[in-house]
Parts: sequence; structure tokens; C-alpha cells
Amino acid sequence: MSRLEQLRALRAAGRLVLKAQPQAAPADAGEGADAEEGPAGGAAGGRRAAEGGGAAGPAGTGGTGDPQQAGRPAGSGPADPGAGGRPAAPAGGRTRDLDGGRTSWREAPDPPPGSGGPAPEAAGLQAIEGGHGTVWRWQVVYPAHHRHGHGHPAAWFADLGRSLEVLAAVAGPAGRRQAAPPGPGQLLFLDLETTGLAVAAGHRPFLAGLAWFGPAPAAADGGEPSPAAYRAGTEGRAGAAAAAPRRPDPVPAGGTPAAAGYALYLEQYLVPDLEPETEAAWLAALARRVEERPWLVTFNGRGFDWPMLETRWQWHRRPAPPLKAHFDLLYPARRLWAGPGSRVNLRALEHRLLGFLRTGDIPGAEIPGRYGQFLRGGGPVDLLTPVLQHNRLDLLSLVGLAAWIGAWLAVGAATLERWDEALAGGREWERIDASTATTWYERALALAPGRAAVTAVARRLVPLYRRQRRLAEAAALLAALCDPQHPLAPLDPWVDLAELWLRLRDLPQAARYLAQAERLWQRRQRLWRGQAGSSRPGLPAGPLGHRLERLRQQLAGGGQDQARAL
Repeated sequence: MSRLEQLRALRAAGRLVLKAQPQAAPADAGEGADAEEGPAGGAAGGRRAAEGGGAAGPAGTGGTGDPQQAGRPAGSGPADPGAGGRPAAPAGGRTRDLDGGRTSWREAPDPPPGSGGPAPEAAGLQAIEGGHGTVWRWQVVYPAHHRHGHGHPAAWFADLGRSLEVLAAVAGPAGRRQAAPPGPGQLLFLDLETTGLAVAAGHRPFLAGLAWFGPAPAAADGGEPSPAAYRAGTEGRAGAAAAAPRRPDPVPAGGTPAAAGYALYLEQYLVPDLEPETEAAWLAALARRVEERPWLVTFNGRGFDWPMLETRWQWHRRPAPPLKAHFDLLYPARRLWAGPGSRVNLRALEHRLLGFLRTGDIPGAEIPGRYGQFLRGGGPVDLLTPVLQHNRLDLLSLVGLAAWIGAWLAVGAATLERWDEALAGGREWERIDASTATTWYERALALAPGRAAVTAVARRLVPLYRRQRRLAEAAALLAALCDPQHPLAPLDPWVDLAELWLRLRDLPQAARYLAQAERLWQRRQRLWRGQAGSSRPGLPAGPLGHRLERLRQQLAGGGQDQARAL
């Protein structure tokens, strides 16, 4: 296997460590300035270490060329205590092209004279030491009155406080009810920025945004984060919610007294290089936060964010922190608002539901390229400022969307003005409470504009009526759908009515509706044969034909076994 194939195999396994070659020392330093290091860099790095006293780096990284760095693990940061624990900037030399799919190398530009590398403090970041690696953290506290579209943290906290059970039921996996947290303060909101959109080797997360509710920091000591971390919150503007479902805001602008005492804490953790120790420190910082609040809230996190993090924990041979519940808002959002011409992504939902319109936001497709340019040393930390802002907006919208979905379902069906939204809400309530789902379906039935809408609602409402032993209402609703004149009228309502009247022991009514169902069935048989002459075979009996035959037998027997058979 050639060296190029080995590099490709290491990259596919996620084990390729990338680090720029340091600048050559002056000739009088006696460190072998003319030695050249290739992509592998093993032998040349060892030669520089032997000649200049520096520690030899692992294959693919090269040595540090600094006697003070001897014996220090790779990626552990500078030995100079005056550097503030900050990772050093990539020096000039050969570095990997992160944007291309092929394994190629290019000359990284030298940092500007006197820059000393990217300083995280320039972008409001803090260098956090963890084990042998260093990660960068950005902190902010959004006060209770901070506006994001039509909402604010005080309203979100109050809405979540009274709808946690609903949110746990609709945002969990299908067929399994998850436990709701004791309060909104136990929820942890997560959003990742990654180098690609696939959960596979070669793609990794580099920025994690976390948000949670906590007591507002006191004005005296500022709490943590400090008051200097407050932002004015001007990363966007409120916009008119286009065709948004109506939900009255139960919280006044100032918030309830209890909710006004809470703020929204937000932290972002950035991986400043591709050293394994740095990513291990980054994962450890995330694990600590998840262990503090093991109720996770994401948007498409069950299919993307959390599996990608689990992959990185597995690569580092560390267990992923256990979750008590994972609420993924993508699935209820799809069930509630997906349809022809409707986009169900976070940006579309924040505009439609939260009334928030982003201005000057970086497109998501540009984020991996900016991070790659930052790693190559081709620009300052300010390159990532729009990425951090994009992630913060995603987190704010994620919190607002969770509160919106829970509050919209908890408010009730009486305020709804569209039949399709009442129908979608009823489907969600079927996962929680059948009687409440019935109320939503009845509201949808009252708002239904035509026969097709009535039929769609009846298909969900009639089974609930039957389970609740409300057979008279079920019969009346089915009778409204029966059309004996149209040749392609649906047969199911007639058969359902015959079964209901048989269960009610009204044999004449059951026989009447069964006869009408049989006439419609024969009419369809004639229409089918008439398209190609009498030689065409009839329609197969199928489930509907078997139901008709069973009803004939029960009526012939006097309806004695209808309670057992139906």
C-alpha cells in the first residue's frame, strides 16, 4: 500500500492528525533548517528533534522544534505560561486541504507579522484547559425580556413549565413514552455545526451550542457568565409570521413573576484544531453539561447530532453520557406542518411560528469552508464570528419552537381557525389522551370546508367514537358520508354503518345499509368490466368483499354473533 493510500485509509477511519509544519529556525540556531518534512513527517521530524533538541512528533505531525516542548503530549498547548493556555496559531508550512475530497497538500500562508496566532479573546472566546487539550468557549446570558421574534425567555419558560408532559409525549420516539423532566430548568438544548452532513468517517463536529434555563445572575456579582457576556440581541429582527397557526400568548410581555426570575444561559464550545487531545477535552466539556441536565432537546438530533457525538465518543473510547430522554422537535413539526409547498426546517419554522426573520446570517453551506480556512491559518478568529452567531440563532429558535409546540397543543382546540391544523393537533393528542383528541377532531369537523375534509376527519374520529362506545355519534357521522347516487362513492361508510347497526341489534337498518353497500359494489364491478368488455374478470374481493360476506352470514344467522365477531 502506497503512502497516499495509507493517508486516505487513516482519513476514512478518522485517525488522520493534521498539523502545520513549524517555521524554520535561523541558521545559527543549529536546528537543521534545511530539513524538509513531507506529509508523513515521521523521519524528518525525528531528525529535527535530534539536531535541535525538540521532541519528535507522531507520524503526520512533525516535531515541535522547541526544547521546552520536549515530553509534552501533542496538542497540549504552549509551554509558555504567559500564553494564557491558548493554542498556538498554525505556523507556515504544509497542511492538509480540508475542502477537497482528495488527499492533497498546499502551502499554508504565514500569519501576519506580530499577530502571535489567533487570539480567542478577540472574538469573545475563552481558552479552557481540559486534560491535555484546550477548547474555546463562548458564553452569554439572555435575560427574561430578551426578544426573539414574538417571544422571549420568560414566555418560553412559562409555556414549557405547563406543557412538559405534552412535549415529552409528542417529541419522543414512536411507540415509547419518555419521562418528562421535573421542570424546564432540566432541559438541555443542543445544536451542532459540523464539517459535513453525513454521520460517517471524515465528518466531525467542531462547534457545539448548549442552552438551558437558570436563575438570572444577580446584578451584584453577575453570576456565571458575567454581566460582560450579555448581548443586546440584535442578530435579526422580528418579522410577520406568514400563515402561522394562531396561539394566544398566555404570558404578558414582562413574563410571570416566577418566569421573570429565570434567564437563558447559552454556551458554545469550539474545537480550535484537529488534535485528538483537543477533541477529547471538547467532548469531556459536553459530557459534563449533559450529565447535569440529561433531558436533551434537539432538531433532527436523533438522526444527526447525537449519533455524530456518539461516534466521536466511541472513537475516543469513552462512553457517551446517558440520557433520561431525548426530545426531537423535527418529528412533531413534520406531522403538524408538513405539506405541499411547506418547508419544515428550523429557519422556515422560526419565521412562520416565532415571527423571527434573520438578517445577515451566513448560509449553512459556507460554514465548513470557513472552519477549514481557519484551521489552515488563512484568517483570524473573526472568520468564525458569523458561524457562532448562526449557531446562537439556531439555539434561540430551538428553545422558542419547543415552547411554541407545547403551548399550542396545551391551549386547546377552541382557538383554532383552520381545520387541517385541528386535524394535525388531534393526531398528536391521540398519543396522549383520546378524549382530548376527540375534541380536536370535532373542532376540525366543524371547520371542514368540504366533503374531502369531512371524510379525512371522519376517518380519525369514527374509530375514537367506537372505542368510547359513542356508537350513535359514529353512525351519524358515517351517514353524512354516504352517497347512494355517485357511482364511485366510497363503500367503507356503508359497511361501517351496517356493522354499527348490527352491534346495536337493529337488524333492519343493518340490512338496509348492507344492501346499499352491495349495490355500490356491483356497480363498480360493472364499471370495471365495461372498460374492456365482458371478458375482463371482476374485481377481487379483497378485505372489503370479505367484510360484506361476513355481514351477510351474520344477518342470515339473526345477528346472534355480532358482538363476538365485530
